[in-house]
Amino acid sequence: MKHLSYKNQNHHNQLFVENIAIADIAAKVGTPFYCYSKQTLVENFQSFVDAFSHAEITDYKICYAIKANFNIHLVKILSELGAGIDAVSAGEVFRGIKAKVNPKKIVFAGVGKTRQEMEYALNPNPSLEKNPHKKSFNFSLFLRPISFFTKVQKLS
Repeated sequence: MKHLSYKNQNHHNQLFVENIAIADIAAKVGTPFYCYSKQTLVENFQSFVDAFSHAEITDYKICYAIKANFNIHLVKILSELGAGIDAVSAGEVFRGIKAKVNPKKIVFAGVGKTRQEMEYALNPNPSLEKNPHKKSFNFSLFLRPISFFTKVQKLS
């Protein structure tokens, strides 16, 4: 990774990401933790866009598979760069909306959708008020074919 490097500080090599010592981050947030380089993400995304440009392809949509990593901060950065998301559940659509992804750039695909998921995801303006994880979201259609599920309760 271009923005990950070792630097000599106080006669010790320390690992840095974008000029911030990983040890300093660990001291602040605790361990274990995930550390991403925003600059690397931006540069890699731009390389992808440039490849389309170089090939003279103008009609395209870049969609991040939110299932791979649904960290809202990462998804928001990608959205700000112009990316959409590829979502396979209403929960992924919800997280995309929460990360400010343009609903017109959400590709909702896959099998096994409930009626509620379809209604939520295919709404031209899905919102945070229609959170598919709230009690009012009915999972009974999803569970109906599974005979050993007799009662579903939301755990608080």
